[in-house]
Amino acid sequence: MTGGGRGRGTVPDAGEVIAAVRATGGAKASTYSPLYRWMWAHHDALRDELGAPGLRGQWGRVAAALAARGLTDGGGRAPTARTARETWWKVRRAKAADAAAAARPAGVAAAPASPAPLTQPPPPLPPPVLAEPADDLPPLDGPYTFELARPRGWAPGGGRPGQPNGGGGDADET
Repeated sequence: MTGGGRGRGTVPDAGEVIAAVRATGGAKASTYSPLYRWMWAHHDALRDELGAPGLRGQWGRVAAALAARGLTDGGGRAPTARTARETWWKVRRAKAADAAAAARPAGVAAAPASPAPLTQPPPPLPPPVLAEPADDLPPLDGPYTFELARPRGWAPGGGRPGQPNGGGGDADET
């Protein structure tokens, strides 16, 4: 153990913490299924074999072979062709992400996905088109009033069309 700061006791070594976590038999060792962990450990060999023409698309046979060796999915069931295939793709994506992270220099975060920058400025907008006053329109004749629109059959007293105290309109209009 190493000395801790501020008088709070000692800080355990990372190896001791990991050993203690592994020693607790009741706790789940990993959030990944046994199938995922096995595929992770055997990624390189699987990548070479599962990409071969003889096994490509044969996930039913692969799942049966994995189940025969006691590997299970996250629910403790024997893997199906679908779970084997999807787990393999998850492992491949995770391995690719790890490889990309390892290729970056230390302290450099992954670049966020963003749209490509503009290489040229956008073209200028055309000048606005101003409307000319129309001299050939007839003049407005009389006062006009504008009101809010009302649904057909609406009346200020409420109710429904065709009923007492409220229809206000034709009962057959809809």
